[in-house]
Amino acid sequence: MSYTLANRNNRELGWGLQGETWQCMNALETFGGDTWFRLGDNRRSRHAFFRTQQLAAGKTLTQVTAELCAALGIQHTVLPMCNEPLPTIVETEQGALAFQQYFVREQCKPVVRGVRHSNADNSTLSAEVRAALTDKALTHIIICPSNPLLSVAPILAVTGMRELLQAQRKKIVIVSPLVGGKAVKGPTAKMMQEMKIPTHSSSIAAFYAYLLGALVIDESDAKEQDVLRAQNIPVQICKTLMKTDADKIALAKAVISSL
Repeated sequence: MSYTLANRNNRELGWGLQGETWQCMNALETFGGDTWFRLGDNRRSRHAFFRTQQLAAGKTLTQVTAELCAALGIQHTVLPMCNEPLPTIVETEQGALAFQQYFVREQCKPVVRGVRHSNADNSTLSAEVRAALTDKALTHIIICPSNPLLSVAPILAVTGMRELLQAQRKKIVIVSPLVGGKAVKGPTAKMMQEMKIPTHSSSIAAFYAYLLGALVIDESDAKEQDVLRAQNIPVQICKTLMKTDADKIALAKAVISSL
């Protein structure tokens, strides 16, 4: 059994854009509504209507996510990181911005000074997440090369998550989001620079220090391996920028063999 633990900020669930229509958004624009957060009709039906209705009816986000996966034919188990609201707030030179405001409306342009997570103290590990992360058959917990500050930190902010993962440290593999000291896409490197964090693999290792079992870095960052290993960090070097199926398979094998 494998699981995907999802950040609540990520509102997408495996439904392609092919054939997407925009009638609802176009109508909203006609009425003078706010349209910077672009959701097509298919996605709006999932999130603005179905999910909202089901949550209002008393179902948990975990239950609604399972229903959406079943309806879309997704057989892989997808678990929200928690059932409670846990907004990511980006502190910028323009003031505090909600994650979607910073990421979508402002296109990540404001200078970042910090990131915080509202309502974290009121969040709890769901029974499903706890069971998944303590499953005796679980051999690897893989933290993918997403933005540590915006994508992974909210998951780690859930009450009890850090302690649970720390207990599973020997199973945790982290794939660095940096390739040659730069982010492939998104504002990872930009945010690190603005927050005075060096864009090195050592910084990624430091961010995850308390739960780092092994670190996978790109071959372009191989020069950093001696520094990392001097800190007793197991390092696996491979091509992390995937362009072909062969690249994906090679990276998967490297991740599995890193522990």
